[in-house]
Amino acid sequence: MARVVSRGNNWRIWWYVDGKRKFSSISKTLFPKKKDAEREAYRREFGGVLTKDTPFRDFALQVLESKRPSYRTREVFLETVNHFEKFIKGRSIQFMRNYSEALINEYKNEAKNRGRSSSSINRDITYLKEIGKRAFSKQLISNFNEREVKEFPFIKKNWILPTREERERILKWFKMNEPYFYVWMYFIITRGWRRDEFRTMLVKDFSFENEILYIQKAKTEPRVAKLTQEDCRVLNEHIILLKKMKKYDPDGLLYPPFHEGARFVGSETLNNRLKRACRDLGITKNITPHLFRHWVVTNILDNTANVEVVKAITGHKDSQTIFKYYAHATPENVAKGLEITRVNTGFVPKTVPRKE
Repeated sequence: MARVVSRGNNWRIWWYVDGKRKFSSISKTLFPKKKDAEREAYRREFGGVLTKDTPFRDFALQVLESKRPSYRTREVFLETVNHFEKFIKGRSIQFMRNYSEALINEYKNEAKNRGRSSSSINRDITYLKEIGKRAFSKQLISNFNEREVKEFPFIKKNWILPTREERERILKWFKMNEPYFYVWMYFIITRGWRRDEFRTMLVKDFSFENEILYIQKAKTEPRVAKLTQEDCRVLNEHIILLKKMKKYDPDGLLYPPFHEGARFVGSETLNNRLKRACRDLGITKNITPHLFRHWVVTNILDNTANVEVVKAITGHKDSQTIFKYYAHATPENVAKGLEITRVNTGFVPKTVPRKE
């Protein structure tokens, strides 16, 4: 007999299959009413086996549940599902039986005509690739060329990178106004590390003696980063600050949260402070922590032309991703390139007469 119990932002459901009880948690965002959760529990008990007639939305939501995303990611995923559901509605071809690059390409063109941003379309395609891969693994579809879809063309966003002067001004602002987050911003600006790699970092993850920092919560796999003496001095100042604030714990977090009961510092905390820094400094660009990762990669490639150096400093694993998404043509780089290809024409510079 299927049952439903409320547990905060989720429903705790259980059902029986062949006499064995199974449990799961489903979001109240997906199933706002208790009767909706009960209907889902009964569906799993009596008809939970996926077939080739499974509607796109049902399968997509099951993929979502298996990923166990955060609240923000769940909202983004549902937005993608809604857009794609409207796209396939009324078409003679059905998504679950005919998944191909042509269908995604058709969706991309239609979404672009509707005014969807490039970043939103790229995000949609990423989710649709995942859904197609899951459907193929469960033999719900027969046509899925993983290599073809993996190399699916994307729309590259035209980032406006910060200048070297703007980076230094922002870092100086943090040192004067937000010393608690100075180390965090320092490594984002100088190494291009991801923002969330610091949220869960522990004090014992770095060693002054060996000059190394162990990054456990990396996106792909844990890695060890080599520190410079300047890096160690910056980290040491942060430890001194933690002790003054009475937040230091040798086995605790490098960035303890401000509020009691919170596990980590909020994911948007650094973003909000960076926005305030740009506002105080009069910088009108839409600068985010991730934008500095693009800056670091672009400038390392410009000065060393060695992708392995980029991997060692930023923690990237895939060379194709580096060149595809993170290499940009900045005004300074374009000026250098034009200087390299310049020729001497022999013309004497003349003053252009003004029109009165």
